[in-house]
Amino acid sequence: MRFLILSCFDPEDRQFRGISDICGRLDADADGRYLIWTPESQAVDASGSPALEWALISGHGAEDAARMGGGAAFTPSDLRLPAPADLYLLGCYQGRPELKALWAQGAGIPAAQVHGSPEDTETALSTLFLLNLAMAGWRDIAHWFRRWIDANAWFRPHFAEINASYDRNGGDFMATLNELGGAIDLEPFADFIAPGRSHAEYLTGLR
Repeated sequence: MRFLILSCFDPEDRQFRGISDICGRLDADADGRYLIWTPESQAVDASGSPALEWALISGHGAEDAARMGGGAAFTPSDLRLPAPADLYLLGCYQGRPELKALWAQGAGIPAAQVHGSPEDTETALSTLFLLNLAMAGWRDIAHWFRRWIDANAWFRPHFAEINASYDRNGGDFMATLNELGGAIDLEPFADFIAPGRSHAEYLTGLR
């Protein structure tokens, strides 16, 4: 196993359906494994997998705590990784230095190997990150995760407009971009958005 993806959300939640489907595609790669974590699940101990290069956790991130998912959330005490592995936190706020330090302590890795966004994030951009990763290959995670962080920073001033547009168009992200295209400069992230134009089925039901 070279990479591990954990989802900490209800797979029936419509806004995460695209993420769940793409994670299923990545799970088909012989080098990877996809796990759906629930409060009934046991801790994930991958420390005995020396070939593991990275793990990614996807779900709602808490603003003031190192936790992913709602309710009985996934926390640093639920995860152990081999020392060389990187940890990517695909959710809100978990890239704040104090939260990264807690994830590093729990996983048993240096804080420099924990990556995340320090602010709130948009589900559509998380979906696009995974879509780009699925198309480029799992080894390109560092590049596409950096693009995800930068894309969230670029679009964050427009999050309220995007959410209001979802209410008008049924949570369709590409329809939202078409509607708001005049107000948002999309060019700096044209490469990041491009797969969504040909795979728009992953970007619906958003809110």
